[in-house]
Amino acid sequence: MFMRERSAGPKDQDVTMIQTVTLGFFGGFIGGLFGVGGPFFVFYFLMVFASNKFKYLANVQFVTLLVSTFSISLHAINGDFNVDFIGYFLVGTVAVVIGTILGLKLFAVVNQMWVRRFAMILVLVAALNLILFSA
Repeated sequence: MFMRERSAGPKDQDVTMIQTVTLGFFGGFIGGLFGVGGPFFVFYFLMVFASNKFKYLANVQFVTLLVSTFSISLHAINGDFNVDFIGYFLVGTVAVVIGTILGLKLFAVVNQMWVRRFAMILVLVAALNLILFSA
């Protein structure tokens, strides 16, 4: 069910410059304001790379790297980090490496449609979590 590729999968969509700028703006704005701009990038790359899960993942990860580097740099310039951050950073890095290795192994065997559905469901659950429990 999750492992087979279907013969007629989703087709890549041609996106306009307006869509690109709009989703990029809102991803950056919401990311800067609330720290959750990722869904805009997920939806954009799901449209652009609908037929290739590897291109989708590579682009989402690259944009995440750029945005995170920019955000972390601004926090460092503003002096938002303290000594306690080092311990959290090291533990978090180990967890991210382990999670990435396991995730990439699973990603390689699941089909394109499952990736798209799971990404959309994950964004929905994250949104509901923010709405219901962020008070």
